Amino acid sequence: MAATVAPTRSGGGLEDTTATIAAPRTGTHHIWMRSDFYWVSEVWERRRGFARQLFKEAERATMEYESQSHTLPVLFVSGERSNAAQSQASGAAKKMTTTAPLTYLYLALYAFALVGLELVLLAVEPLLGLPEDGFWAQIVHWALTIFVWMVGAVGFLTLALRRTDFGLRGEAKPRMGVVRWLAVAALVVVTLASQWTIQGGVVPPVAEHNALVERFGDAGTVAWFVQVAYYFAEVLVIVLIIGFGQIAGERWFRRKWIPWGGILLAMTWGLVHFLTQDVATGIYGIALSLVMGAVHTLARNNLFITYPLLLALFIL
Repeated sequence: MAATVAPTRSGGGLEDTTATIAAPRTGTHHIWMRSDFYWVSEVWERRRGFARQLFKEAERATMEYESQSHTLPVLFVSGERSNAAQSQASGAAKKMTTTAPLTYLYLALYAFALVGLELVLLAVEPLLGLPEDGFWAQIVHWALTIFVWMVGAVGFLTLALRRTDFGLRGEAKPRMGVVRWLAVAALVVVTLASQWTIQGGVVPPVAEHNALVERFGDAGTVAWFVQVAYYFAEVLVIVLIIGFGQIAGERWFRRKWIPWGGILLAMTWGLVHFLTQDVATGIYGIALSLVMGAVHTLARNNLFITYPLLLALFIL
């Protein structure tokens, strides 16, 4: 009449523990005997005490397991997330889902729609009654555009970080090697040199500052700083278009070395320059879009690297 204990483990943790007690001897001719009756009662009580102690140990082990569950994988039965490791510091689980490429395409197009809102502002701003081509009309236009772009870009970025597997650092591993850094540096230098050549050897920020000073006098310097802030906001929107478009292309066509984000930017932001400006500017916009997409691809989709580089291309 030995007691057998059958603990059950699943996923590395104690889930259930049962104790199976061998049944006492039965038989009418034994129970009628007084000595056998006391013997059966004594054994039964000892077995019950052992079972109570065993269940207390199981309860204590279960409580320890639950208190340490933040360090173990968490499974979601919904199927949307197959595995998540909860962070003790933040308490948030890392999403392990693979977001559909169509979702990223929508996000990229929504980001591009932010660029189109500038045209809406241009149509509404005359209602403010400010003199056309005046200093305050230009400042108000840039300020409103910056506000709309920044709010929209931060909103889409927050949405992507919370609802998709999008990450600001892109492919964190493996890191960029020396060859990639040299390729990025060469691409940026060649692009800047081309821009300076087109400008007649004058650095674009200097040329723009001189033009604004000539237009607005001493207030041109203030306008130049606001214009730089305008570039900061515009580059943020462009980086989102490239970042979302790159992931969509990679997951659709399985070719990570192609600058899908730059191609999408050329088909949207680049082509718009044909409508809003002249043919030469449109060609330049498409070429710059492909260059910026290539920089992002070489940077392994890391926005912390892409954003300052593209900002340098815009300002310098």
